This record gives sequence, structure tokens and C-alpha cells, in this order.
Amino acid sequence: LGGLAPPALLERLAGAAELPNSVSARKDRATPRIVVARGGQHAVLRGAAALAVSGVLSPRFGQIFTAKRQRGGDLLKGGDIAA
Repeated sequence: LGGLAPPALLERLAGAAELPNSVSARKDRATPRIVVARGGQHAVLRGAAALAVSGVLSPRFGQIFTAKRQRGGDLLKGGDIAA
């Protein structure tokens, strides 16, 4: 559980969650089913930056735009690009 909400609110939400029985429920379970992310409020920004860097470094990045022009701008035609 994480995002832009204040950490105190996230902790309260995680503690208040009523979860149904789980297939992983066992007596020796040490990890809670819901944990608060420790990435902080800037995790969304870091994720967006990582996607941008990944796209630039990807060898197929330029093909995205080339293939779109070849299909006349219709992304649904053809299946040559993995999303």
C-alpha cells in the first residue's frame, strides 16, 4: 500500500483492512498480507522517470513511432509491437 497519501494514513489503512481468509494463511506466517511501501511520496515520480529512461534505452523505442506511421496512425492494426 503506498502512493501520495501521508505515511500515517497508509499505516492506519493497512491496519484497518479486514481481509477474507487466504490460501496462504498459516500459523508460521511472519509477513503481514498488507504492508506499507517504504518508497515515500516520491515513488510515483521515480517510477515515471524510470519508464522514461527505460523507453529511451530500449532498442525498440524508435520503432513505436515508425510502425504507427506505417499503419496510418491506427495502433490497433498490426501486432508487431509488444506493449
